Amino acid sequence: MVPLGRCNAITVHHSGFPDGFTATAVEDVITNLQMIASFHTDVPPKGRGWADIGYHFAVDPAGRVWELRSIQFQGAHVKNHNAANIGVVCLGNFDLHPVPDAQLAALRQLIHDLQKQYGGLRVCGHCELADDATSCPGANLRACLDNLKA
Repeated sequence: MVPLGRCNAITVHHSGFPDGFTATAVEDVITNLQMIASFHTDVPPKGRGWADIGYHFAVDPAGRVWELRSIQFQGAHVKNHNAANIGVVCLGNFDLHPVPDAQLAALRQLIHDLQKQYGGLRVCGHCELADDATSCPGANLRACLDNLKA
């Protein structure tokens, strides 16, 4: 794992599972995060074979923020754009569902806190940096990002 070093960006993702994810029970969130972690860390072809989950933080539909990969290390969330980039995943599919108010408020607070800690971070959706076409973080979350950047 590579040290993250100086941060200059926050990239927002959605987990994007085809059926979405709207559960708010802690047990369901933990199960969902474990599925993502397994996919990221299991060896191919079952998974990606990464050293750790690719995101630094997750925000669940109930508005809880989960620390995932240590902020000390570069993430694995935007191919060719992970250096100096903090990865945040919002659990859900925001092409299918609206962003719950509690989740959006928690994402806003997380971005504010990271801006306060690191200063001058560019906030973008995964689709703005991805080398390949993606709808991530989903149309409904993407529509909210401009209001979160301030």
